[in-house]
This record gives sequence, C-alpha cells and structure tokens, in this order.
Amino acid sequence: STNAPFFNRPPLLYGVHFGMHYLLAESKDFLSLGIEPGVHFSFSYNNIFGTTLLLQVPAYLVGRLGCRATRYNESLLGVGIGVGGNYTYILLPYTSNDRLSQGFVAPAAMSEIIANPRRQEHGAFTLRFHINLIPFDTDFSEVVAGVPTRERLRYENYGVGLIYQF
Repeated sequence: STNAPFFNRPPLLYGVHFGMHYLLAESKDFLSLGIEPGVHFSFSYNNIFGTTLLLQVPAYLVGRLGCRATRYNESLLGVGIGVGGNYTYILLPYTSNDRLSQGFVAPAAMSEIIANPRRQEHGAFTLRFHINLIPFDTDFSEVVAGVPTRERLRYENYGVGLIYQF
C-alpha cells in the first residue's frame, strides 16, 4: 500500500561532508585539541515514497593523538575523539503523498581512526563514527482515508564516514 508508514524501514542515506579542523592547542605535533565544524548533505531515494533529504551541521571539540594531530605530524596512524553538537534538518516522506520537514539540535560525539600511508602533509584517510547522544522525538498528525491519525517519530542519528584529507 502506498499509504503505509515510511518509518517501518529507515532510509540508508548517502552523502558528502565538508569540514575544517581548527587547531587550538598542541604538544610536540603529537597531541592536539581543536574545533571541527562541518556541513553534511545526504539523500536517499525510494520509488514508492520519493526522496529523503538530510542537511547536518556538526561542530566538535576534538582531541587527536598521532597522525593528523597537527598538519606536520607524519605518523602512520592516529586516533581522535570529539564531543559537540549537531544541527539536523530532514525532509522525510512518510506516505506517498506527505513529507515531514523538521529541524533540531542534539548533543553529538564522534571517534576516528586516521591513517597516512604516504606520511605526507596531505593524503590522510579517516574512518569516522558519529552519533547523536539524544534521539529526537516529534509528534505529527495526518488524515488517512478521512480518519485523523497521530504518529510519533523518533529520529536516531548515527553514521560511518570515510574522509580523505586534502
């Protein structure tokens, strides 16, 4: 049925992320603390419900050890961990005719493993896991076949990204 709720299967989103790392403090190019703001745009397509769009603006306070702790660190491997906040705007189809448009802010955390196989200033790869620490809940109503219904959406945000650092 085209009026079945979309939420039975959450969308798998594909996207692109742009971000910067601003160094606040460092120790011998091996340990650092910085701020990492970014912007992330994702989408998903479902042939019944249409397109889901997601815009996120995360900002983290990040501690790094080893590779990419500073731009001059030439270590092979490194790790990072961060806490901060994430603004999310989502345009989500919930039936074939209706869309939910919602924005919210949530505390967030991330962790990462960094590798620089060429050990040069540019060209490191980062495998990052991020998660919103508190899910977002919202209520909305719709009319299906003349009968008003009330739905509750719980949006839990987590993801994995592979980042190439220029």
